[in-house]
Formats: sequence, C-alpha cells, structure tokens
Amino acid sequence: MGTELAGLIRADLAALANDANRLGVVTPAMNA
Repeated sequence: MGTELAGLIRADLAALANDANRLGVVTPAMNA
C-alpha cells in the first residue's frame, strides 16, 4: 500500500509540476 500511495503522490506532483511549468513557474525556479 505504501508503494501505491507513493505512486499516486508522484503522479499528483508530476501533474502539478506540469501545470506550473505551462504557466512558466517551475522552469525559472529550477534554473535560479
């Protein structure tokens, strides 16, 4: 169950990062 939960959290984080990246938020933060 722990692995399943970790997978779900990772998927959620990936989706959030993807949305933020589209808004141009993640890339500048990563490069800073």
